[in-house]
Amino acid sequence: GDEDGDGEEVVEEEEKEDGAEEVERVELGFLGLCKMLLEQSAKTSSSASYSLGFRVKCLEALARVAGTFSDETKQWVWTGLVKALEPEQKADKPVLVAKRITLTEALIWEDIRIDLAVELSEKFKALARHEAWTVREGSCRLLGTVGSKVERGDRRLVVIADEITRTGLKDRKYWKVRKAAVEMWLMMLKRCDKDKARREFVLPFKEDWESVLSRFIGQEENPEVTGKASEALRKLKSF
Repeated sequence: GDEDGDGEEVVEEEEKEDGAEEVERVELGFLGLCKMLLEQSAKTSSSASYSLGFRVKCLEALARVAGTFSDETKQWVWTGLVKALEPEQKADKPVLVAKRITLTEALIWEDIRIDLAVELSEKFKALARHEAWTVREGSCRLLGTVGSKVERGDRRLVVIADEITRTGLKDRKYWKVRKAAVEMWLMMLKRCDKDKARREFVLPFKEDWESVLSRFIGQEENPEVTGKASEALRKLKSF
C-alpha cells in the first residue's frame, strides 16, 4: 500500500514537471516570435526598398498583435522587449520610428508603474520635435496613453504633458499633430474624472491652460481639432 502511494506521488510530480516545461516552451516560443519580428524590423538587405517595406510590416504586425494582449501579457512581453524598444536614432527612417512608437503604445498596460511611466515619457518626449510629423503625432499619442494609464498622478508627467502639448499646438502645418497634442492633454483630464486625487497635479496648470485653449480654439480652423480642444476646455472648467 505504501509503495503504491509513493509511486502515485512520483507520477503526479513528473506530470506537473512535464506540464510546466510545456508551458515554458510555449511562452518562450511566443516571446521569441515577438523578438524575431522586432529584430527583423531592424535589419537591412541589399534591396533598400524591399527591406524598408518588410521592416515596416514586421512592426505593424507586432503592434496589431500587442493590441489584443491582456495587461498581464503586455507586462510580460514588455519585460522581454524593453531594450529593443528604445527611441530610435535620428538616422533611422521616420516611418520606422513612427511604427516603433505605435508598438510601444500598444504595449502600455493599465496601472503602469509611475517610475516607468516617467522614464518612458522622458525618453520619448524629444520625439515630439522630430522632423517627421508622423513621429511627432505618435509621440503625443504615446505620452497621452502613458499619462492616462499610469498607476497614480504625478507632477512630473503633467509638466511633460504641458511642454509637449504646447509644442504640438504650434505645429501649424499638420493638423493631426495639433489634434494628437490636444488629445494627450484630454486623456489625462479624463483619467482625473475616474481618480479625483489626480486633480491636485493638474489644478496648478488649470488657469493657464484655460487661457491657452481659449486662444487656440479662436485660431484653429480644423473642426476635429477644435472639437477636441473645446472638450478639453470644458473638462478643465469642471475641475
